[in-house]
Amino acid sequence: MIMENLFEHAKQVIEAGIAQLGLNLEECRGRNPYEWILTRGSAKIYVIVKSNDEGVLIVILSPIMLLPENNQKELALELLRLNHLFVGVSFTLYENVICAASLRYVEGLDVKEFLDLLNFQSSVADHFDDILIEKYQGIKVTDIS
Repeated sequence: MIMENLFEHAKQVIEAGIAQLGLNLEECRGRNPYEWILTRGSAKIYVIVKSNDEGVLIVILSPIMLLPENNQKELALELLRLNHLFVGVSFTLYENVICAASLRYVEGLDVKEFLDLLNFQSSVADHFDDILIEKYQGIKVTDIS
């Protein structure tokens, strides 16, 4: 599939999934045509379509907290242990913000798989955001723009 077509395919799948969730599509649109912002529980979820050398992918990213000045080693070890528990979701560092992230190449993606990814990723983010913030005295972050 041509890259342009993959971007449009991803947009159609994501917007169909957002509609199935009963959310207002216009309220979920981000600043560019391939970005959506949703809230699931206490987690803010960014859905972004982008490309790299391998193709077009969907990135589902939930900012959790700023990287704390103290206890970074303990936090890093805990995040690595948590990453080992999940398939399809990992904790990552985006600039200075700890996030829960999922990545999936767009080719072959359907609405059910998108919703499965979104639901699992957002449940992990929603569950662990408060736990990590409390345990490491983190500062909550909801905006990565």
